[in-house]
Amino acid sequence: MMIMITFVVFALIIGAMGIYLLRHRTGFMGIAATQAKMPATIFGWFFTVDAALLLISVVIYRDAPLPAGIFVILATIMTTALALTAVRRLFK
Repeated sequence: MMIMITFVVFALIIGAMGIYLLRHRTGFMGIAATQAKMPATIFGWFFTVDAALLLISVVIYRDAPLPAGIFVILATIMTTALALTAVRRLFK
């Protein structure tokens, strides 16, 4: 049960981050709108879809860690990629 709650909370955080990126495509994280448009859209859609798939995986597989864990790992890798992209665009 605790694993399911952790996955649901993680999905809510990732989903909120995806929706934030989709709503704030113009100038997110202090980056100019012309620089931020494409990465914000791509990462926003990825995080939103990943959160939905994580929630679906939790509903289907309940406490099984592997199916949902794959989506958690993907979200972690993409969060790192988003940070690298944002830093690269900030200090360009």
